[in-house]
Amino acid sequence: MDRSLKKLFDYQRFARDPHLEKLIEDTERRYAGAGIVPLEDEALTRVAAAGSPEAELARRKNGRKP
Repeated sequence: MDRSLKKLFDYQRFARDPHLEKLIEDTERRYAGAGIVPLEDEALTRVAAAGSPEAELARRKNGRKP
């Protein structure tokens, strides 16, 4: 399983992809100067990648399934 995931998500496979590079450059250009800065490691501990933890707690409290 780990090998399959690594093979699917291995950045090196896409690192020199011209289409992907263009998308990355375009995104960086659009957000340059917008005051957006990368999150520091400490702030990342408060990030919920799957959504708001409060919303999930409210769903459970109300008896609704995700």
